[in-house]
Amino acid sequence: MNYRGKTIEMLEEYDSLKASIENMTREIKEIEQEEATISGIDYNKEKITTSQNTGSSTENEALKKIAKVERLQKKIEITDSKIKRINTALEVLDETDRTILENLYIKARPYFAFTHKVFMSERQCRTRKNRALTKVMKSIFGDDDVRGM
Repeated sequence: MNYRGKTIEMLEEYDSLKASIENMTREIKEIEQEEATISGIDYNKEKITTSQNTGSSTENEALKKIAKVERLQKKIEITDSKIKRINTALEVLDETDRTILENLYIKARPYFAFTHKVFMSERQCRTRKNRALTKVMKSIFGDDDVRGM
């Protein structure tokens, strides 16, 4: 496994992951608001059957919405877990290293746009970036897995 590439990919997706949680949460709220508008049974449309496998359209609609909310909640948990792993890994770094990685990967800025903020040359930032990435990889994937690369 290419841990370095996966680490960079996770950092680059950080803001998108946070936005996706917000959007999924909003979608759940919308579904819950729609539940209030589920229509009652229209006896002119509903057919009475002797089979117990067929539910009413209202029942089927409610079950679909419940399943969708459960899927969204599971996705939120998984995405939130990824964000927490990234946050924990970034907390290991000192402020300068964190600033370098955040600017390069999360904010997608070129070196010249932030090197003056950390009072370093581009070469120094590249060196610090490589060390910081190794620390983040070890934090996310485990020291033994990264060392065996």
